[in-house]
Amino acid sequence: MLVFAARVARGRSARSEADEAPDLVAFGLAWFLLHAFVPYALVSRLDVINERHAYVANVGLFLAAGALAARVRVSERVRGASTALGCALLVALTVRRNLEYRSPLALWENTVREAPRNPRAWNDLGVVHELLRDLDAARAHYLRAVALDARFAPAHQNLARTAR
Repeated sequence: MLVFAARVARGRSARSEADEAPDLVAFGLAWFLLHAFVPYALVSRLDVINERHAYVANVGLFLAAGALAARVRVSERVRGASTALGCALLVALTVRRNLEYRSPLALWENTVREAPRNPRAWNDLGVVHELLRDLDAARAHYLRAVALDARFAPAHQNLARTAR
């Protein structure tokens, strides 16, 4: 990666763009793997991956995809339409994700829907219900967290605090 970065810093080499595309693809994939997986080998994390951890890593995927797309021979009209469609898709996905983040309740309900075996998600959904003064729902979610992981201390603490 350092060799590639040095070449970029010096400017274009005598190689053609077609010769540089494999370098960009390899660099992009290496960037993604380095940022997506190496931190997990060095630092213990509760979850496999969170989307915020993928932001920097995805730069490499987009670089690789862009390098591959640049090699495809299509008209400018098709390339423009494909770009516009890709942007529209990303905007739609962003709007959808923002709706999931509209409130803590919506966020944690979505999280337990997507990861029903995650005790932390159930516990945090219980915390939201507790804050909303819905103690019956909070206790039910804490019990679900304990059922998934009997050693999950926060759920036990929350159950004790909300005991009648």
